[in-house]
Amino acid sequence: MIDGLTQNWSYAPSSTDMLAKLRRARGYAVGLRPRPAWLAMTPISQRAHWNVLFLYLKDRALTAAQTYTLAALRKEPGGLAVICAADQPSDVPTELHRLCDALYWKARPGFDFSGYAIALSEINEHSSGADVFIMNDSVYGPFAPLQATLNASPWRLTGFTAHCAVENHIQSYAFHIKRYDKQTHQHLKSIFPARFAYHYFQNVVHCQETRLARVASRYLSAGAFWHQGTNAALDPTLTYAAQLLDDGLPFLKKSLLSGKFSDRYPNGHFNQYLNRFGHPHDRR
Repeated sequence: MIDGLTQNWSYAPSSTDMLAKLRRARGYAVGLRPRPAWLAMTPISQRAHWNVLFLYLKDRALTAAQTYTLAALRKEPGGLAVICAADQPSDVPTELHRLCDALYWKARPGFDFSGYAIALSEINEHSSGADVFIMNDSVYGPFAPLQATLNASPWRLTGFTAHCAVENHIQSYAFHIKRYDKQTHQHLKSIFPARFAYHYFQNVVHCQETRLARVASRYLSAGAFWHQGTNAALDPTLTYAAQLLDDGLPFLKKSLLSGKFSDRYPNGHFNQYLNRFGHPHDRR
């Protein structure tokens, strides 16, 4: 148990303050743009389980952290699908073709949710009914096998951490949906639109991430392994990062080591964890 967090939390809605409502309304009104261009290099096929990684390519080479994540997901049961955001299809690293079972190029605009939308649309079309694990590369990990934990989850939509900022929501860096079928796809079309995307980060947060659990919970059970529900300023992935790692969370936010939140902990604080998990000390 971690003081300040609720463990094994089943989703319950909370109120949204007026500022968040206004930002959300503005996102609906002016935030949508045409869906970014994309290309199926190796399409998704019928499988019982898919592991999906949204990978943002800063240049034409994979980082050591991205390579670690790919190798960890490769060990998981099911197929590995990668949605690679890059300037153009020719920028997609050639090694990705042998590292995954399905590969898609996506233009850079739209953030991770536009990549998630491509993957879920393709799964709906070509592998309906599959269990789907989805993550982005804003985190290091996974540091431990995922399948047994996710299969044992009591919810159809499972997040690792959840937070009360804006409203109670599952944090979208990693989540799992059991039996992603055509009905589920229809229910979630407002979160993962087929023809449009939000190209501004705050619109993604207010119109997609923070609405996912609420919209999904109308049709399927939802919850998370840890929830911070009392203080919007205490993001569990940042405030409780070390405690969560000790308690079994298999992810660590990259921004704590080399980003806007790197000043929250002493320099080198998380090196012991990277060493423990055999993770390269990658700062790119």
